[in-house]
Amino acid sequence: MFTRRQFLQKTAYGIALVGGGGWFWTDIHAATGGAGPIGPPSPAETAHGPSRAAAPGVRGQRVPGEAPPTPPPPPSLPPPGITLQPPAGFLVPPKTVQLGEVADDGPVWSYANRTMNIPWAASGGDYLDAKGVLNGPAHAVVVPIGGGLRSFDVSSIIPRLLTDNTGFFVRYSNPDPKVSPWQPRISARNSTTGPGPALHIVTDAGSFDAPCVADVELSPSAGSCLGTNVALHTPCLIKFDLGGITGTLISATLTLNFEAVFAGGTSVTVDYLAMPALIYDPVAQVPDLVQYGIASSVAKDSDLASHPSVLCYSQFASDADCRRGTSNWNWVSTNYDRGTGYFNPIYKNWSWVGLHAVRMERKVAPPGTDGSSISSASRYTVTRDGLPFERPIGQQPQELYCRYLLMIDPDVYAGMNELGVKLPGMDGNYDHYIFGNSSPSGGGFSGRMEHSKQSPSNPHLWELRGYFYIAGYVDTGLRGLWLHPNVPATLAQGYPVMVSGRPACVEQHIRLNTYSTTLVNGPAVFHDGLWWNQDNTQRLDPDGIHWHNSDGLIEFWLNGVKVYSAANHLIRADIRSGITQAPWANFFHGGKLSPIAPIHYEWTGVVAATEYIGPPKLQPA
Repeated sequence: MFTRRQFLQKTAYGIALVGGGGWFWTDIHAATGGAGPIGPPSPAETAHGPSRAAAPGVRGQRVPGEAPPTPPPPPSLPPPGITLQPPAGFLVPPKTVQLGEVADDGPVWSYANRTMNIPWAASGGDYLDAKGVLNGPAHAVVVPIGGGLRSFDVSSIIPRLLTDNTGFFVRYSNPDPKVSPWQPRISARNSTTGPGPALHIVTDAGSFDAPCVADVELSPSAGSCLGTNVALHTPCLIKFDLGGITGTLISATLTLNFEAVFAGGTSVTVDYLAMPALIYDPVAQVPDLVQYGIASSVAKDSDLASHPSVLCYSQFASDADCRRGTSNWNWVSTNYDRGTGYFNPIYKNWSWVGLHAVRMERKVAPPGTDGSSISSASRYTVTRDGLPFERPIGQQPQELYCRYLLMIDPDVYAGMNELGVKLPGMDGNYDHYIFGNSSPSGGGFSGRMEHSKQSPSNPHLWELRGYFYIAGYVDTGLRGLWLHPNVPATLAQGYPVMVSGRPACVEQHIRLNTYSTTLVNGPAVFHDGLWWNQDNTQRLDPDGIHWHNSDGLIEFWLNGVKVYSAANHLIRADIRSGITQAPWANFFHGGKLSPIAPIHYEWTGVVAATEYIGPPKLQPA
């Protein structure tokens, strides 16, 4: 019998689309080079994410064209009879975050990628030293500081770069600009006053001058990526196109033009740029982090419908599964249509999990109209329609899990035109039929998920984050609270991402905050002009007796890996409120803007339960 691990393996490979097998990652690999590594990398060299050390490079190794390298040992295997072999026709994204120069996307002081909020292990950027130690003291290259053209023998770094071309990390010997703000100024590739960075490689097959394709300065005072300036200050990141290099390595020389040098340091160091690892195949990459739930206890995912912990289950095979009155959805928005603007359903067979999914659409809206909504539906937990899973008003759940399977179509990368697209989550108040009380000002909350906007340097990769309106956070601009991945055990091994064209398993867990006559786990400061205590830090319920505590739990998982967890949220501020929508199935572009081209999403396997659900099992073809 196939298991859930196979579904997770499925999520690690993008579905091949019409138009050729290589288009999907062309943009990402354009600056990576097609030559491959000079000689076989050690297993350690292939795992240079934030917590993984790489072995030092070795000169005199051979580029591809020779015997293929010995593959590293396989990851720990799942139970017998389960294969980790990728399905035919699926593609693999890059191992690490790719260096970019776009102002609102590329690296900044605290983040390796600003769009997806992927942090550095250490502010100011990360590198592997000559011994493969993250941000270690044994620098690969150390050259005395001096003006004009300076050369660095980077031969020991090249093997790693041909395994994964992240770039060079260049730093002053006094690395902290806060201590020594006068960092050396280096001519950038856009410089008009001096030669930009140059990399000259000599092999037994000839000499190669690799073009510089990106250079970025990291500054603690800059909120945007400094990637298109005419000059660089250290620390800086420099990347070259290493494609077409062949032969046995003899030497590699990096040349930088120092336009100005200031007091405060004695040397410049160059190391291998350690970009954060990406987690997109958790079974193979981080098997110890994958958590399995009740979906692993049933033969096929749809059997969860009869599990005692499950309130309700949905898949989508026809219009009847999407409409109120013929499904277990209490409310479906009036945007249900075919071809006139949005939703426009098409039903797909997700045979690998034995389910049917709906493919929904958001067309380009006419000028002057709101083009944000894609689809909205609700499944209430309180009694009004008499559905089996509903409870009497006043007995709403205080804690629930909600899981669904989702695929972002590759056309979202070209079509979306907002900071993010909101995705289903949960919502709560005391009676959802009283309009408006699911907002924090009405005592309730709204807890949806969201994926990030496009990352030009990392096409088709998306951050999954929470998007919450809760009592402890009310933004005057009506923006929700973004909850970014924060689980240390996960971030120590990489950053989980969603990938266009790949099924993903998204799960959310909410346990509402408590209330009492005394302060517990607080205070939580907020400014919404409603009820206050004497020091303006704790919310008083309308009954005039109970204070609401900042002890609500919010968690979410991506493909079975927990990516966010915090138990200090002031979620609700009304003693009557519970979880009344599970899920609040809202797909929303932005925002108010229309996408600039049609965008599509597929989803199915929608579950609300009283315990963790987890990823589904893969089914026989």
